[in-house]
Amino acid sequence: MPPQVSRDFADKFGVALREGWGMTELQGAFAINPRYVEPRLGSIGIPFPYHRIRCVSLGSRTPEREAPAGAIGVLAVSGPCVTPGYLDASRNSELFFEASFAGERWLNTGDLCTIDPDGYVWLRGRSKDLIIRGGHNIDPLVIETALISHPAVLFAAAVGEPDREKGEVPVAYAQLRPGMAVSESELLEHCRRQISERAAVPRAVRVIDIMPLTAVGKIFKPALRIDAVQRCVRGVMSQVDGADTADVDVRDSGGSVVIVLKLADPASSRVVEEIRRELERYTFRVKFESAGQ
Repeated sequence: MPPQVSRDFADKFGVALREGWGMTELQGAFAINPRYVEPRLGSIGIPFPYHRIRCVSLGSRTPEREAPAGAIGVLAVSGPCVTPGYLDASRNSELFFEASFAGERWLNTGDLCTIDPDGYVWLRGRSKDLIIRGGHNIDPLVIETALISHPAVLFAAAVGEPDREKGEVPVAYAQLRPGMAVSESELLEHCRRQISERAAVPRAVRVIDIMPLTAVGKIFKPALRIDAVQRCVRGVMSQVDGADTADVDVRDSGGSVVIVLKLADPASSRVVEEIRRELERYTFRVKFESAGQ
């Protein structure tokens, strides 16, 4: 839940929103901001009684290797609500971490997180590429397959772009074949014809000169996600009077996108608060720094 949405709700209705979190694999909810204490905006809260959480080091296959304090890791959960697994047991290797003790199940949620000293969990993105548009789970491959079927497209990739209403929406990037030409609107219309699930139709298709690739030739999606966030932030900043004096830096911090605003005059409270209010309507993190830091 974007922090500013929680603030707006409390201002309008006089009731604090208490964000919680759960998964189908947990039979429902698992954590929540507890009642009778001030909710920590941006956190999904603490786990229910008799359930445990860990922030596991990135790349680890065992829950015993926890990330250092404050570092981003993969959210692992254990407790009586955790599913016993798939009917096809061969799929369980991806579902669970390799626990050291017999009968102990630690679910690999696929979510990135940090856990503060009080045990509150802060989600920092997803380790998988799944795009979640207002509750719709969208496989980027559906979009990419549709685009690649166009004769002018050489490479295609879909990522989630931050959105105030839906959390994120799919956008697509395409590199054309040498000597071919096609407009972005034509490619978007091609997607509409090819994709049967309405929620999976990208909001935009962007033609780029060179698709970012890894050393082994795979499409490097973090670079595309950064580009999508930058476009979103530029749109937001253009609507804030005086925001043109701020230097905006979009960073990928261990899989979590962070917006760093460097302000020449941090004491300019009106501009600072307006920028913060608008950007915190989204789910990325926002940090403020003085110029020169």
